[in-house]
Amino acid sequence: MSAVVERTGTGIPVVRLEGDLGAAEAAEVETALGVALRSSGGRVLLDLRLTAHLHYRIAGLLAARARSRRRLGFVGPTPYVRLILRLVGALEGEVREYDDMAQALADAVA
Repeated sequence: MSAVVERTGTGIPVVRLEGDLGAAEAAEVETALGVALRSSGGRVLLDLRLTAHLHYRIAGLLAARARSRRRLGFVGPTPYVRLILRLVGALEGEVREYDDMAQALADAVA
């Protein structure tokens, strides 16, 4: 699993999640997301292009962050991951979904 927090040229942090993310990775994802949110004033991109599966705990965490009016953007989730996110309500609120990182960064500077 990779929960890498990196800054883009726009200053918006990206949390990159890769692989099959189970319950064991939930704390690591929560920590990475918390660091990114605190350092950004609430705007974070989640790079899900290489995410094969999200455990319900992780998906629920993302849904809770979305409901707390954090400005999250999901980049490139597969149809399967998108379905998991939709089922837990993570695509509601101020969440944006992008096909690729270029689209997400273009929106960030607009």
